[in-house]
Amino acid sequence: MNFIIREYILILKEDGELDSLLGDLLYEQGFAVKYKPEKGRQYGVDIYAEKKEKGKLSEINILTVKRGNINRNDWDGSSNAVKQSIEDIIDTYIPKHLTKKEQKLPINITLATNGNLSQNLNLVWTAFKEKHSKNNITLNFLGIDDIANQVKEDFLFDTLLDKENQALFRKTLAFMDLSDYEYHHYIQVLDNLFKEASPKKRELQKLLRLIKLLLNLVFRWGEDVGDLKAVVTLSHVTLLKTYTFLHRNKKLRLKYAQEEYFKIYGLSRLIAVDYFNKVNDHYFVEQSIQRYSKNHLEYGLRTWEELGLISILGHFELQQYWVYHQTKNQAGQQLFLGSLTEVTKSLTSFISNNPSLNYPLYDDHFIQFNLAMQFLRMYQKDDFCLKWIEKILVALHNQYRIKKLFPLFRPDFEKLVDIYFGKSEQKLESSMFLASLLDWCVILDSKKSYNKVLELINLFEVKVSIQTWYPTKDTVDICLEEGYCTASGNVFSFKKVPSFNEYKDNILELREKFVKAEEFKPYASGLEVLHHISSFHHKQAPLPYLYHRFVK
Repeated sequence: MNFIIREYILILKEDGELDSLLGDLLYEQGFAVKYKPEKGRQYGVDIYAEKKEKGKLSEINILTVKRGNINRNDWDGSSNAVKQSIEDIIDTYIPKHLTKKEQKLPINITLATNGNLSQNLNLVWTAFKEKHSKNNITLNFLGIDDIANQVKEDFLFDTLLDKENQALFRKTLAFMDLSDYEYHHYIQVLDNLFKEASPKKRELQKLLRLIKLLLNLVFRWGEDVGDLKAVVTLSHVTLLKTYTFLHRNKKLRLKYAQEEYFKIYGLSRLIAVDYFNKVNDHYFVEQSIQRYSKNHLEYGLRTWEELGLISILGHFELQQYWVYHQTKNQAGQQLFLGSLTEVTKSLTSFISNNPSLNYPLYDDHFIQFNLAMQFLRMYQKDDFCLKWIEKILVALHNQYRIKKLFPLFRPDFEKLVDIYFGKSEQKLESSMFLASLLDWCVILDSKKSYNKVLELINLFEVKVSIQTWYPTKDTVDICLEEGYCTASGNVFSFKKVPSFNEYKDNILELREKFVKAEEFKPYASGLEVLHHISSFHHKQAPLPYLYHRFVK
């Protein structure tokens, strides 16, 4: 673990990452961080923190933060050099920004870096330190090994993360780039941590910060080995399990718990953005994912998975936009409107450039289909959505007429291969994808497309049970957990499809009849994206309200 922590600290950026970690460490040591400049430094100050004892200010800690090893040029080679920064703190910041009373308190000025001090600077640093240290002012150096030790001690690695959990976490890092790895070691670590969690504020804060640190370790490790897709999956696991734990223990109403959770949420969004930026160019190249697939079936499955990942990011950005919209923050709105535009371009291009997205292989691909359609509908891409539905209907029609192929109701790759190569016959029994197509024809108010779905259904030699799942009261508390559809809710099925208007009336009636979206805590608290992540990650039907709300 020492090596893993050290490697993690080594790759942190100075601005926004290393200073954030140092701020968390100061907090664990009893300091209240008063400010951390987002860009640049104020008279050499990157972090300013205070400690109180018995309600009175007792100590001040001022950090100037640098990234990497510090050599002679870093020390005294420019106006932003380390020497100049520390002198600015001593000569300008302390005399002009602190009160006379504060200036008499113990003041620690710390040079912090995720590297080391060059050996030929040791004597220079010692002399500088002796010259500027006074009765109440102390100069300190905090290098990578010092930070690693503090992380281990202050985040209670040896207490909260015992030898068993450390071994599980190391296995996660070792196996995470394997294509068939299901991340059960990481899931077990989280389950163990939550099982032993203390309800006390301080201990719970430490736990949530440790979980964020573990996810960040995974993030940096994934960047290093070039596998961010696995990190996206682990971020989904972390978000869902942490929210469920806090909800069950009635901690979400507490401000400190919300703040710590939103730090994990923010990191998860950042992971999704980094993955998107890494692969975005591929979305604009025709069938670009095919080169990474062994055959056309694997290519098809990969594209539907990728469709879900792009759509999830779209919902992340959409949620951020609405936050700024509600607070009337124009700058934030413009920022995320630009991000939404970029994601929309990539999503529509990816769908257009990959014909496999017209051929769902499994019935549960309606989950990714719904994710994409909801995002595109929010962005008013109705014409594109209708054209995509028409392409899917043509593809399903041709596949059934020519090869008697239709999306498998239950995912089974071996069975899929046998059916596609004529070694096994497919039995048509049930479909949720057809129900989803009907839903979206009604949402987009297209009787023409609706009738084309009817034409497809009439092709079948047997009556297919068309199914829609609706949540019930017992879904509310388990909506982010594995298997929430099979453990709760009701499935409605029909074999005779009603007319367009009758189907629309049925949607409106069932929408009012079943549990309201506001009863689901993530939705009610403005975290709708968690429902999308839960549906995608657990391969469970989405909450119908999230798209039936578009029916007027």
